[in-house]
Amino acid sequence: MDTPLKFDISNQIQSKLAELTESAKDHLKAKMFKICSSEEGTLTFSTAMKNKANRAAERLILTFVSEAVEHVSAISSSPQAYLLIHNSVSTAILDLEDIVASGGFLLTSPNVSESISNDFERIRGRIFPSLELHRSKFATSKRSTGRPPESEWG
Repeated sequence: MDTPLKFDISNQIQSKLAELTESAKDHLKAKMFKICSSEEGTLTFSTAMKNKANRAAERLILTFVSEAVEHVSAISSSPQAYLLIHNSVSTAILDLEDIVASGGFLLTSPNVSESISNDFERIRGRIFPSLELHRSKFATSKRSTGRPPESEWG
């Protein structure tokens, strides 16, 4: 049975993941501003703009995954730490999808909005398998002796 993460370790991990999420959101908002500002005179968020925003979001999510794994594994290698990363990735994807779906400061047509949702389903389909590759870094260690570590001796 896995032992739960200590409260302070859990808070430290959650704090780092929240910081990474905010950074990804800020970067995507800045990218969205550039994308929307690039075509003067347009009032609608086009398919081409959406595609650029989606690519930027996916790159940010991949960066988020690698940074989350790096930072969290330095704090804890428990399976619960991996679950915190997994949940945080889910939240970050939803947050970035909402930013793209907002269309920046432009109007978004219903068919572009629907395609954003479909695009992010495909992004999820690529991101979570890549995240799964890191699960082994957060596996519980198996002791060959069956003896508890000295720190748990009474």
